[in-house]
Amino acid sequence: MSTQYLFAYNGQALKSGTQYFAIPDPSLYVNDTYIPFDPAGSYQDVSVLSTFMNSWEPSSGSATWITFSNIVNNGIDGGWGSFRATAANNNVADRTGTINVIARYSTWVIDVSQNKVVVSDSISINPTFRSWDGATEEGVSKNCTLTASGSWTASVTSDPGSIVTAFTASGSGSQTVSVTLDNAASKGAKYAQITYTRGTASCILDLCISGIVEGTCEVP
Repeated sequence: MSTQYLFAYNGQALKSGTQYFAIPDPSLYVNDTYIPFDPAGSYQDVSVLSTFMNSWEPSSGSATWITFSNIVNNGIDGGWGSFRATAANNNVADRTGTINVIARYSTWVIDVSQNKVVVSDSISINPTFRSWDGATEEGVSKNCTLTASGSWTASVTSDPGSIVTAFTASGSGSQTVSVTLDNAASKGAKYAQITYTRGTASCILDLCISGIVEGTCEVP
C-alpha cells in the first residue's frame, strides 16, 4: 500500500497519521525578466515552470496596455506551461511597466517597455494651383484635398495684394481645405501663396485671381 501525504502550507508534508517530512516550498520559474515590445505591436510567448499545487495566472500589473492569451497548463498539476503577452501598436508615447505571473505562493515580475511609433512627417495638397475669375468669382470659396501624416497648420506666406480673405488654418490627417479670394477693387491679376506644414514637411498652394479689366492667372 502506498504512503499517503497531507500537504500543509508551511513547507512540510504530513505523513498520514504519524510524522512530518520536510519538502521544498512550492516555487515558480519564468524564462523572462524583461520584454521590449515593438512600437508597431508585437507579442512574446513566455514559458512558466511551477511545482505541484502551485497554479498561476498572468496579470497586467502596471502595464495595462498588455493583453494575454494562449494560457497553457497553469493549474495545480505543475510542470511547464506558457502564455502569450501582446502589446498593440503604440501611437501615444513611450511606455514602461510590469506584468506579473501570480502563483498561489509566489509572484514573478517581468519588466516591459514599448516605444512610440515614429511617424515620418509628410504633407501634400492637390491641386497645387487654384485660380479665380475676378469678374465673376469675387468671394467664392474653392476646395483642395490635403493629405498629411498627422496634425498640420496653414499660413499665408505671400499675399502682397491682400486677396486671401479666408482659408482652413489647421487640421489633422487627410481632409478637404478651402480658400476664399476677393479682388473686387483691382484691375490687374494678383497672386498669393499658402504654406501647409506638418512637422518638418510642408507644401505650397499657389493662388491667383484675375483682374476685372485685364490680367490672367498664371503661376508666377
